[in-house]
Amino acid sequence: MKKWLKYFLNRITAPKYKRSGQCKQCGECCRSIVLSDNGKEVTSIEEFELLRDKYKKYNHFEPVKHNEQGTLLFKCKSLDDNNRCRDYFFRSLYCRRYPDIDKKFILAGGVLLDNCGYKIEPSKKFSDYLD
Repeated sequence: MKKWLKYFLNRITAPKYKRSGQCKQCGECCRSIVLSDNGKEVTSIEEFELLRDKYKKYNHFEPVKHNEQGTLLFKCKSLDDNNRCRDYFFRSLYCRRYPDIDKKFILAGGVLLDNCGYKIEPSKKFSDYLD
């Protein structure tokens, strides 16, 4: 019973992932943005234009290229030549929360950029859950 209770409490209360590290201010995350609408990644300019017409906040982004998976990548128009945000105090929630620990993103195979100073790791080792 004690093990079951411990398992149940861990399952409900423990965070699944933790974020560590800090921003390197390389600007790479501002040049490789994936946008989505209702959980579906934007894959075409037409989809983006509809999204931008629907939500004016997407006017801050411009399409750059498609990645290997066919998802359209965007860059932020506020990034200056020194990798600094020109609109830092008025930046979007997307930018304020980066890198947000989103369980759906991680379980779908999403990863941070290779150069990113942040790391997202499981909060506990698998063996800790077995004890």
